[in-house]
Amino acid sequence: MDVALDLASLLHVPPKTAMIVIGNPSIADTTEPRNGFVVVTGKGYGTTNLLALDASGAVLLETMIHVRRASERTLTVLRGAARETYSCTPRCEQTVTLGDAPDFFGGSSGQIGSRVGLATGGAGGGGSQSGGSPN
Repeated sequence: MDVALDLASLLHVPPKTAMIVIGNPSIADTTEPRNGFVVVTGKGYGTTNLLALDASGAVLLETMIHVRRASERTLTVLRGAARETYSCTPRCEQTVTLGDAPDFFGGSSGQIGSRVGLATGGAGGGGSQSGGSPN
């Protein structure tokens, strides 16, 4: 099964599935089985396995999950060994991508966290973030 990083896909599991086990949860994650399906979300690049077990622990399904880059238009900027990634669909904007330089990644993810906090009415919405370029 191929899953794009940060995107979700549906996987059909056998009807008697009681538990899902992911070999490396930093690569992929799933929801609890419901109505014969689980939602698989790509968390990090790489390959891991998924096991569907019945109530007695018998393996009903084993499959490999390959997490890849999403098929969107991106621009990669290299500044020496430091990398920055921009999503260019339709206009180039900073995006947080595994492998980006720590300052760029931290600045962008901090701004994203603050924005989510503002949108949900939670904490983290105040103050300024450093490390990112203005939009």
